[in-house]
Amino acid sequence: MERLGVLMCVLGLGGASRDVVDQHLRTRGLERRSCSAAGWSSSAPGWCVFALSTRFAVFAAAALVIGTRAAPSFVLSETLLQESTEPRQRGRVFSARDFVMRLVFLIGVTTAGAVTRSFGVAAALLALAPRS
Repeated sequence: MERLGVLMCVLGLGGASRDVVDQHLRTRGLERRSCSAAGWSSSAPGWCVFALSTRFAVFAAAALVIGTRAAPSFVLSETLLQESTEPRQRGRVFSARDFVMRLVFLIGVTTAGAVTRSFGVAAALLALAPRS
């Protein structure tokens, strides 16, 4: 559990540091959607390294890369959703979003479990890594 905590901390630090960079870039006129798409798609090498390694130091480095690339996409997607939703509809929109996210999470976990059982952990992580 200690190592999982360290990996989550490194992932969070990567995400926080990237948020600072994104704030700076957005003030220079880059579109939020472009920053989000580029960040998510460029996290694929980190997922691949994470899946193929057996060393904890490599896991931590990959988590840092994933954090700097993928985590800001979550913040940006929340911002875009709030900006594009009318104030009186936000409750319905966000509750529907939460339901769909939990449903997709459960489907993903079930699929990952089946793939892991059949093909192994590395195959599951590689199959589910984002494509760039």
